[in-house]
Amino acid sequence: LAELATVLRLAYGPRGDGTPGRFVPSGGGLYPLDLHVVARSVVGLEPGIHQLDPLEETLVDVSGLDRDGRLARFRRAAPSLMAPIPETAAVTVVITGSFERSRCKYGLRGYRLTLLEAGHVGQNALLVATALGLPVLGWVGFVDHELDAVLGLDGVTQSSLYAISFGGAEPGARRFAEEEASHD
Repeated sequence: LAELATVLRLAYGPRGDGTPGRFVPSGGGLYPLDLHVVARSVVGLEPGIHQLDPLEETLVDVSGLDRDGRLARFRRAAPSLMAPIPETAAVTVVITGSFERSRCKYGLRGYRLTLLEAGHVGQNALLVATALGLPVLGWVGFVDHELDAVLGLDGVTQSSLYAISFGGAEPGARRFAEEEASHD
């Protein structure tokens, strides 16, 4: 859980040094992203779907009453090529965009700014996880409308943008880098 907290804090949390802002640039400081944490096997964290409150640095369980059903639907939202990822990862962070947060100030350009910010957050998460020695893989091979439905997003004003999976769920699980190398 400590490693996950470090990744989340340095990916999208507040800087913590007394200066305003976070570790990524955000058009107008609007921060139009949300991070959903799909935990499968994280010591100290209940399996399920959680949403990051970046300012409080807490995870809010949003699994609802159908926890197992939502986790199963999350796994099905990854087509066959990506299916091993949510099956073997200890945790997957899904970066979602709430486009209206940027659009209210920047009009249609707000969409572009939201996508750029998601790229910055994804890069930070990948770099931090790599520095911590965690197996990590960023991916977009999901069925958008299915993943959006699992996360309670409408797919228009809010949508899934990027998924990043970390760690292996079981001892001896293949590392993502090893799995990728076997396909080359």
